[in-house]
Amino acid sequence: MKGFTLIELMIVLAIIAILSAVAIPLYDGYAERSAKAELDQELANFAAVQEDYFNSYRKYSGNLAELADYYGVTVQGTRFVIKNLTVGSGAGSYSVDGYVCYSVPVASCGAGANDYYCKLQSGQEQPVCTKN
Repeated sequence: MKGFTLIELMIVLAIIAILSAVAIPLYDGYAERSAKAELDQELANFAAVQEDYFNSYRKYSGNLAELADYYGVTVQGTRFVIKNLTVGSGAGSYSVDGYVCYSVPVASCGAGANDYYCKLQSGQEQPVCTKN
């Protein structure tokens, strides 16, 4: 007789279930770290653009749309969003917030609905991030 016995099929299914149980949490961890790394990179790019803007105009830009349109800053990616750009008095300092959202849609990403919160201020090369 040809074919597989029920025991053989159950063993194969058990092996697949064990491998899936190990692989899925690992994948989620990789996705989380890659989303945070993507935001870190984009905030570092944001800092470089702001410094370039400051060198040209002797003030920081307070317009996030302008930085996105003319200077190439990505304000919304697949798993992150950059919001809340504030410029200090005299435009001599700035701060910007970034949010990583891999467990909620990016459209609703922001304060209170995020997985990581990152803050970048003028003079910093890397943002300070906290996990929610």
